[in-house]
Amino acid sequence: MSTCYAMSGKFCVEPHAPLTCTEKPQGRWAGQLKKTVMILGLTTLPAYAQFVGPAETPSGLTTTKQLQESGYDNQRVVMRGRLAYRINHKFFRFADEAGQMLVKIHPNRWPAGLSVNENTLVEISGKYDKDWMATPKVQVFWITLVQ
Repeated sequence: MSTCYAMSGKFCVEPHAPLTCTEKPQGRWAGQLKKTVMILGLTTLPAYAQFVGPAETPSGLTTTKQLQESGYDNQRVVMRGRLAYRINHKFFRFADEAGQMLVKIHPNRWPAGLSVNENTLVEISGKYDKDWMATPKVQVFWITLVQ
């Protein structure tokens, strides 16, 4: 009769003996491979959850005059006004009751189906870019219609 050490990774040791092991012998790396595949499978699951509650926003709206007088680089802003005119495919002149300034809206930031003209009231959210040698502008992250 042969002895089987399937759990330790050894085969039946007696030559010419009938194999009585019912478990599959495992190789040296078989256990480690199973663990690795299981860990990779668990860590690559897609995340479908989304937070739909309220978000933290800056207190109040910022005007163009406030931003030009006391704004600092990378300041988060929320502004309400109109896009006065288009300069090119990314840059627009934004106007509110206090003045005008340059805004940069990348084409992929426009919501699908949003149609805006110079009379449409919009709310933009983004950051103020006040670089040393460049014209100050707001880089827009979100744009929404004000109803």
